[in-house]
Amino acid sequence: MVEKYRDKVDFFVFALLKTNVYLCALILKTKKMEAKEQVLQAMREAGQPVNAGKVAEMTGLDRKIVDKAFDALKKEGAIVSPVRCKWEPAK
Repeated sequence: MVEKYRDKVDFFVFALLKTNVYLCALILKTKKMEAKEQVLQAMREAGQPVNAGKVAEMTGLDRKIVDKAFDALKKEGAIVSPVRCKWEPAK
C-alpha cells in the first residue's frame, strides 16, 4: 500500500522543498532591500560623506551587510564618492 502513494509523497516533498527555497530567497532579497534603505537613510542623516564603518556604527548593521549594500547602491548609481573612501547619496 505504501508503494501506491510513494510517487505522490515524493512529488509533495519536492514541491514543499522548492517552495521553501523560493520563500528563503524572497526573505533574503527583502532583507537586502531593507539594509540598502537603512544605509541610505543613515547617509542622509549624517549630512556629510561617510565610510562603510561609520554607516555600520550608525545603523547597527554588520559591516559585511553594509559593504554589500554599498556595492549594490554603487551599481545603481544611488551613492557617489566626492571624497576618497567616503560616500553620500546621489543628488
